[in-house]
Amino acid sequence: MRRGFCLIAVALAACGKAGPQMDSQMALYLEPGKLFSCQAPAQWRVLEDQGGAQRVTFLGPPGGPAPFSAAITIYYYSKTGSSYATPQAYAKAEARLPGKTTPLVFKPWKGLAVYEFSAERSRPVMHGAGQTEARRELTVLIPAPEGFYAAALSAPEAGFDPAESVFRGLVESLNFGGTK
Repeated sequence: MRRGFCLIAVALAACGKAGPQMDSQMALYLEPGKLFSCQAPAQWRVLEDQGGAQRVTFLGPPGGPAPFSAAITIYYYSKTGSSYATPQAYAKAEARLPGKTTPLVFKPWKGLAVYEFSAERSRPVMHGAGQTEARRELTVLIPAPEGFYAAALSAPEAGFDPAESVFRGLVESLNFGGTK
């Protein structure tokens, strides 16, 4: 599947010049299990099969002062047999982590009531050994019949605002299929 995504990305990239830091060229991404699809930045790296609940992680942008330091990850948690049975349990666990976490907020999304929260945490630098940096995180929890999806953005403080724009566009483009 990664090869298919890359081919679409290359074709789209050839159509025009990439935008500034966040790359305005988007490409269709289809999750290998066909659980969902979305529009993702064509020049960002794609990581699949990282284990656990992770379905895909997009790393970018490719340029700027900290290349590939923003991460957008889609997780899936089933009601049974996973670390978190509900979106509320996930948010509660995240709130226990060091740093500042906002309360859950309900928001309408494509006819569903989804949950959203943000956090500020000190995390390891993506490309630095033993260093930490201030990172902002934003998570949208989307209920599904057999569990829920967590779409999470993590980016350095300085690159958060442009990454949030990409994240919001990706979340808005999510389409779910299959039975989960």
